[in-house]
Amino acid sequence: MRNIVLVCILILAAGVRLIGLSGNPPGIHSDEADIGYAAQSVMETGRSQYGDGLGLVFHEFNGGLFPPIYSYVLVPFLWAGGLSIGSIRLPSAIFGVLSVALLYFLMRTLCRRQGAALWAAFLLAVNPWHLYYSRQGRFESIGIFFVLLGALLFLAMGKRKGIGIMSAISFGIAILANDAAKLFVPMFVPVLIWYHIVFKRTRLASLIPFFSVLLFFGVLMFGVLFVRGQIKDFSRAGKATSAEIAAQVDAERRHTLAPLWLSRVVHNKATVLAKRYLVDYTKNFSLNWFFVEGHWNLQESMGRHGQYLLFELPVFFLGLFVIFHSFTRAGVLLFLWMLLANIPGAITQGDYYPYRSIFMLIPPLAFSAMGMDAWWAWVRRRPIRIRYLLMVGSTLAITTFVGSFLVTHFFDYPVYASEWRYKERTDMLRYALSVRNNYDSVFISGSPEFAVVAAVLDHTPAAVFQEAFRRPVSYKGKAFMQLGILWFGSIMEKDIVSPKSYFPRRSLIMVEGNTFASELPIAEFRAASEPLRVVYKAFEVR
Repeated sequence: MRNIVLVCILILAAGVRLIGLSGNPPGIHSDEADIGYAAQSVMETGRSQYGDGLGLVFHEFNGGLFPPIYSYVLVPFLWAGGLSIGSIRLPSAIFGVLSVALLYFLMRTLCRRQGAALWAAFLLAVNPWHLYYSRQGRFESIGIFFVLLGALLFLAMGKRKGIGIMSAISFGIAILANDAAKLFVPMFVPVLIWYHIVFKRTRLASLIPFFSVLLFFGVLMFGVLFVRGQIKDFSRAGKATSAEIAAQVDAERRHTLAPLWLSRVVHNKATVLAKRYLVDYTKNFSLNWFFVEGHWNLQESMGRHGQYLLFELPVFFLGLFVIFHSFTRAGVLLFLWMLLANIPGAITQGDYYPYRSIFMLIPPLAFSAMGMDAWWAWVRRRPIRIRYLLMVGSTLAITTFVGSFLVTHFFDYPVYASEWRYKERTDMLRYALSVRNNYDSVFISGSPEFAVVAAVLDHTPAAVFQEAFRRPVSYKGKAFMQLGILWFGSIMEKDIVSPKSYFPRRSLIMVEGNTFASELPIAEFRAASEPLRVVYKAFEVR
């Protein structure tokens, strides 16, 4: 019976991750386009669209570097289904469904409670945080999958060295596939080792095969960071520059009545930086962020709901009590997991916690699952009338909150988050591609970021894109990237009196909505959430 329940949960997980995958999230995120087109380029030419050979790091449109493991995974999907946003997102959705199954087995391994394991699988299946990233062609879903697989195999290792080696390989793939894992896994693995040695009486010598394989991946990670130079991206994402810290220290010392010696003790670079880290580290542990509103950035979260569903709030605390009371070892492991997983988001600048702290997702779900299992066990021991009343009430509450979230996700989010998710930009590029045969030139105000999205939509041959990126062209002193008749570059109103005075005849010009306000456009692309506001416009020169 419980196997049937697990199958039903997996069907639910697959349904909410696969239905309408191409259209929700709306538009094409630049990262998805970059990752997907890199896979297409590798398949066609053996190199990325920016000329990188096969390796463990690719350049991206903004000059940074990203791990290409997901792009490699994508290649057979694009070979079978062609280049499309649905194909780009499909592996992520599959990893998301498989992660639901892995969490079920992980909870069974940790707590030996079938009911808690099923609840954990269900909560992950409908979790807003996980569902959001499972429907995007990015690195988060694959990272979660391999961290869960690595943890499950490590805990199930016993004396079987082969499973330990597979665990190390899983952690290694996570490190190479997800940047946050490069920070989290080296902190998390010592906790797992401590757990095995202290609670499972494992001898350190028996972990040598695990160490050896993980060391190999550590060397690869070192090469990516320090030889290929990805450490520069990590440095740019650091909490603050020295100049910013110094400026804040100076400001604090000016705004005090304390003598200089005391001000230097209290107001210095160490205290300023420590406070920044502490403030950002604790942000994610607010009940509002967890269960009520979630993250505000609609590129990184769905909004209007917490990172976890609101009905989990009471059972989360109940689960904490139960797991530390009855399963102390598992509770300590999960609690340390949660604390460590939040560090990557806390030590970097910007409000990007949902994906930089993505590995924090699992422990609160485990606590809530233990709470749900304990609650239902208590309900089943009540007198029959009270029991059925509590069962019906609990089921209605869960159904209401899950249903509300799914309605928001499938019907509301595509509207209120359309601009955050670049739907209007995607529509503008689709329009330009659909009418380009009517013109000799199409000028699009946008960087290579726009060009790679257009290349995905148009199935541009990778060799053409590589050549265009390598050899930018000039028009009236401005640099453009040219794909056929499409010209991508900066079109600023302050430099151009009007489209007719600057662009050649038989041209289509696509610009931001506030450009050339006195000119009459031939097409407008309005914000779905604010229909009166124009996001992009099209002009023509005949």
